Amino acid sequence: MKTSFPPHTMRLACGLALAGSMLTAGLGAQSPAARIRSEISHSAMTPIRGTLHRLAQPRFDTGRMPAATRLDGVSIVFNRTPAQQAALDRLIGGQQDPASPQYHKWLTPDEFAARFGMSAADLDRVQGWLREQGFAIDSVSRSRNAIRFSGTAGQVEAAFATEMHTYNVNGQRHFAPSTQLSAPAAIAAATTSFTFTIQ
Repeated sequence: MKTSFPPHTMRLACGLALAGSMLTAGLGAQSPAARIRSEISHSAMTPIRGTLHRLAQPRFDTGRMPAATRLDGVSIVFNRTPAQQAALDRLIGGQQDPASPQYHKWLTPDEFAARFGMSAADLDRVQGWLREQGFAIDSVSRSRNAIRFSGTAGQVEAAFATEMHTYNVNGQRHFAPSTQLSAPAAIAAATTSFTFTIQ
């Protein structure tokens, strides 16, 4: 079985782990301000730094994946705005400070999503664009910071301006994009990483 390179190595320096269980509905009424304000268009593609694995090198490359190869569980992970990150840092500090009124006042998953995730409108727009590229939406993280979707290697290549290749590293076969992924500028600015799995 082919396996992707370890997902954690595909994150940016500020990469975020997926938080919360994966749900397809029930995002709740409260939502952060929308961040995706321009049209999601292939005419304005932007590279996403950190999405080229360090071992995706020509010396390990064993060729391009067949376009029909099914990729299940591709995840696009979103960053936080600077204001959200500053507020989260303050909250965590207060939760750990016995002198703070926030000490041990934990948030529910939905409260966390409402304060530190993407807006429901943004998530809807990204899901709509992914569907236009032929992908199936598998789930949205309860924390509103990731969308999990599935499709083929060919669809990933077309949507994210890359090629999916297989690599043989120390006798083990892996797969990964052969170049940095690119995404429409409207999405790329809010994106911190992608992860891939294969069945």
